[in-house]
Amino acid sequence: MISNGLKNWQQSRSFRIGGDVVYGVYQSVGFSVSEEDGGKLFIFMLSGPDAAFDDMEDLLKNQRGDLRLVEVGDVETYLALFFDENGGDMHDSTMDDLLDFVADNCRACGFKAPNVCIKCGAPANKRSFVDNMVQPMCAECRAAEKAASAPQRREPQPARDDTYGAAPIAPQRPHYDDSDYEPRRQRRDYDEPYEDRYDDRYDDRYDDRPAAENSGVLGALIGSLAGLVPYFVSVLISLELAFLAFLSGIGAVLGYIAFRGRKDKSNAMTMSMVFSGLLSVISVLGVKCLGNIQGTFGETLKYTFSHLPWMNLVLAILGVLLGVAVVIDRILAYIESDD
Repeated sequence: MISNGLKNWQQSRSFRIGGDVVYGVYQSVGFSVSEEDGGKLFIFMLSGPDAAFDDMEDLLKNQRGDLRLVEVGDVETYLALFFDENGGDMHDSTMDDLLDFVADNCRACGFKAPNVCIKCGAPANKRSFVDNMVQPMCAECRAAEKAASAPQRREPQPARDDTYGAAPIAPQRPHYDDSDYEPRRQRRDYDEPYEDRYDDRYDDRYDDRPAAENSGVLGALIGSLAGLVPYFVSVLISLELAFLAFLSGIGAVLGYIAFRGRKDKSNAMTMSMVFSGLLSVISVLGVKCLGNIQGTFGETLKYTFSHLPWMNLVLAILGVLLGVAVVIDRILAYIESDD
């Protein structure tokens, strides 16, 4: 059974539940979380050589806070990270930090998302929740699994004879033989097989391409410039409206998303505000310079900075902040999406 703490974390992050496991995709990396052996076990859809596991272990040991307590292992060649909760529960922030840590460092350590179907060995183009883990699967096997898991049509039952005899009806209890029962050993290497379980609610396109680190920068830059076009138009008609810079903030966010920047809220907001704010300030100062040419370029620049257009600068910066705030829901939707 999933604890209330893990269930609350799952609901607040919009992940899924399959049986006693929470699973989903975070920054293009499939993962699952279960509670066993007195802790939380994270299994990521990432495989790599032994050196990759060693590098991940070394990086975790050098971390501050609770991340340094995370143990590294493998489950069926997948990266498995275990947090022992005997010394205290794993906080929501620590779980978030662990997902960020793996997404940021997995490829540098040498891990890759497997792209071979676990059923037939063909190239995989989907992810599915099988055996309590997120695993790769081809479209054909995925369709077969969905068909097999579909509810079967029930045949009509004959009318029941409710005529009771004199003997009382007592429920028949099955006889259980627990002579072969052995308590589960304390698992440290995470190599114990899982019960086969399939959840057809989870089916998304497989994509092993990480978001390019520089794509968000380029998108925010292009979006910011596009959003400043209305401001330049207002200058041309001698009606300078610096507050139109709020369109630059909106454009920066939409550009970041369109160019598939890194799925990180702080990174997306920082990039959007920095580029739109910087370009807006430069634009206001540039307009001031062009309107007050004083001989040489140096003299013009000196005059501009001695007569700074404070009101327009403040309006431009406030506009940028408002623009980013207006579309912050688009950032959250993009980060939480599985695409």
